[in-house]
Amino acid sequence: MKTVRLKENKVREIIPDYALPVEKWYGAAFAAECMEAPDEVEQGWVYEAAVEGVRRGQVGEPGQLRGAVESRTALGTLSANTPFGVFGAGAKWTGEVLPVAENGEVHPGKAQILSNVSGDAVELYEVEIVKCTDRESAAGRDLLLHVTDRRLLDTTGGIVAGMSGSPIIQDGKLVGAVTHVLVNDPTRGYGIFIENMLEAAK
Repeated sequence: MKTVRLKENKVREIIPDYALPVEKWYGAAFAAECMEAPDEVEQGWVYEAAVEGVRRGQVGEPGQLRGAVESRTALGTLSANTPFGVFGAGAKWTGEVLPVAENGEVHPGKAQILSNVSGDAVELYEVEIVKCTDRESAAGRDLLLHVTDRRLLDTTGGIVAGMSGSPIIQDGKLVGAVTHVLVNDPTRGYGIFIENMLEAAK
């Protein structure tokens, strides 16, 4: 997860996790096809969960993480489901501080994602940003990603359902979050610019 603290409408710091809290508000990226809830859902709750199993992705058949809620105590509430992520109110989270990249700072090349594919352990995995597209019509497909980390490829086959919202880090900055997997190539997927998510959270 990632936490974003805002002060005077300017980003001050980022804290790793899978949500992006803005003061008491959070945002997270989810691909519609990876959500059990339909797009019309506008309210809900956020809980701690652990990954209990993995269905590896294959060409033409997206993989999936299988998880279970660990606690019945809600961390926060969902109040908006938008094309740029879901947003709501939540508790204050802590963690490592990272700066936020502007869209123009993101470039093709090596990057990393923070993801949880087993239990509740969040790890860094190597990826490559193949292409950046700063267009309004991108609809959450601002970044084309290619998974290069052998550990992740062996475990999941690449990007799978349940990894949406995994933070993307490049040059020591938070640049975006994973949103989609390519059905015909599970080693590839899409991400959204963090700047676009923060704009939608205002």
